Amino acid sequence: MVTGTDSDPHKDIHIKTPRLDALPLLDISFTPLFQCLSSDHITCLLHWILVEGKILLVSERPCLLTHIAELLKSMILPFEWNNVYIPLCPDYMKGFIRTILPFLIGRTTNSISEKDMKDLED
Repeated sequence: MVTGTDSDPHKDIHIKTPRLDALPLLDISFTPLFQCLSSDHITCLLHWILVEGKILLVSERPCLLTHIAELLKSMILPFEWNNVYIPLCPDYMKGFIRTILPFLIGRTTNSISEKDMKDLED
């Protein structure tokens, strides 16, 4: 229990951890994440998610993009990703890569252009 707040120093704030069975369960494997990326890359991705950065996942396998994006979102519990989220971005939505907002977007290798990559650097 923590006592006091800025607005009311006499009010008690109760902090409890949720029951283990109350946490959202994720029924997908973490194995592909660790097979595809090094621990340094995973740590870097988690950093960018937590600071609400721009994250573009690129893979030859579309199913892997969604899988990895969902895993990354689940790894930041109790926080939530409330920004642009397009785990498998179709061509007609690729303009989101140029947005000023934070995003987590997945694109297949054959659908990403040099211009898209340059836009990320700017």
